[in-house]
Amino acid sequence: LAANERLKGFWMSQKQAGNEIPDTWPVLITISEGSTGLVQSLSWFLPPGPEPQIADPSVFLLRKSAATIYTKSFGGVPSVRAAEENQNTLKNYLTTNGIAFNPQITCVMFYDSYFAFSHHNEVWFHAP
Repeated sequence: LAANERLKGFWMSQKQAGNEIPDTWPVLITISEGSTGLVQSLSWFLPPGPEPQIADPSVFLLRKSAATIYTKSFGGVPSVRAAEENQNTLKNYLTTNGIAFNPQITCVMFYDSYFAFSHHNEVWFHAP
């Protein structure tokens, strides 16, 4: 929740400065294993155009390169429990079928607002 509040604060500061940044979906949550435990980040996607000026050091631009991603889609209200269950299902499928993947990084995508009537969600693992 803290990351979401930080991004919302950044979004509001940009809006007040006259820079329109859409409040976009999907939301990408990345969870990776770091030297001190799990590292989590929350990302929004920005449309092409001028880069926003960022004053908060905890908010930064990140560009993703093309990659091979293994995905499992699921419905229902977004939750940590649902994401973990589907992450484990995808991990078991990949392992059982001998498909190499990077288990140190998991991504969770929520495509719809929490208040939407239906939800499309995904968990991702990257190919090595």
